[in-house]
Amino acid sequence: MPMPMPMPMPMPMPMPMPMPMPMPMPMPMPMRRRVSSLTARRGRTEPRPRRTVQRTSSARAPRRARTL
Repeated sequence: MPMPMPMPMPMPMPMPMPMPMPMPMPMPMPMRRRVSSLTARRGRTEPRPRRTVQRTSSARAPRRARTL
């Protein structure tokens, strides 16, 4: 009786794919976007019209008083 020789299974070698370096940082976001997002969040929490009114009154009032 011929013994059934156990065929050596060809191990599928895990090919070391040369990945094109995955960026560690997901694109350094520009400062403008960060500021805009922060202002948007602040506007949602704090009413924007009030802030603008305060700013304009505190900034333009003294100038008008000086000119007049």
